[in-house]
Amino acid sequence: MNHDSPENDDVTCNITISTIGHQLTFPNETIARYARLGFELAVGCDMSRNELLRLPVPDNETTARQLQDLIEEFNPDQIAARVLQHVDQIDLIVGEALGLTVEDVAFIQSDMRDDPFFSCVRPRYPYFTPAQRGRRTSLESVHRYAQVGAAVGLSDRS
Repeated sequence: MNHDSPENDDVTCNITISTIGHQLTFPNETIARYARLGFELAVGCDMSRNELLRLPVPDNETTARQLQDLIEEFNPDQIAARVLQHVDQIDLIVGEALGLTVEDVAFIQSDMRDDPFFSCVRPRYPYFTPAQRGRRTSLESVHRYAQVGAAVGLSDRS
């Protein structure tokens, strides 16, 4: 692995990679910093050891800067803030169409944000698939009984 900045090259660095304390040791801070950037691509994912070893990691400072810029551009918090800006603009347009004043729209927005019940309500944005809780998708499968017959030694004879 090529690393451009030689600072702290003789100091090993440990990175904690799981919530239960698993750590990886890197030979220097530069490589550890590159690995941290690669790990940011998989935050929240369960990974096997092989998947972890195959994770793409920048190999020089230019690539590391490009990856950092990409991670910042697609930061979920920033994306959510941009979506909320657009939703606020839509709220003003819809509020005006419904005859509401700007103060009325602001009151409704604060109520949706601060009220214990309404704060849990989330809109369904286009192109976002909502989580389906309690739905058993396996029951809809056309092959759901195929494995049961094979498991008890039944054949497909008619």
